[in-house]
Amino acid sequence: MAYDTLIIDGHNLAHQEPFYHPEELIQRLDNLSSQLAAKIILVFDGNPFPLQARSKNINIVFAGKLKSADDLIERLLLKEKGGTSKCVVSSDRQIIEVARGQHWSTASSLNFLKEVGQSQEQLDKTIKRQNYMHKPTLGDFFPEE
Repeated sequence: MAYDTLIIDGHNLAHQEPFYHPEELIQRLDNLSSQLAAKIILVFDGNPFPLQARSKNINIVFAGKLKSADDLIERLLLKEKGGTSKCVVSSDRQIIEVARGQHWSTASSLNFLKEVGQSQEQLDKTIKRQNYMHKPTLGDFFPEE
């Protein structure tokens, strides 16, 4: 699923999973960023709100009080040429129409979350496998003080 550019409608995606807080969403996307895209732009409505989560891999953008995230995403889509390696994630029809008109790939928020969930499962399995491959030594059970 790795794209060159991935633009995500933040609140649209977060509302697909009601338990998500933007912090959790950012953390989850950050953990998988290398598998998702080289450049990730996460767009939220409104003014910036306090975020504890920081990411070197995700550009978090707020639309501000005069625009909606949809307006900002449309401007980003019109500014940058599309292609098969570029994708926008939203369930908003207007954004999907603009994206397709600019030759961007599209993914509904729900389908994207399913793909991200599968990627997270693969990552968890890899970590488990690596931990299993580590043969415990006596030092693991009785660490030096």
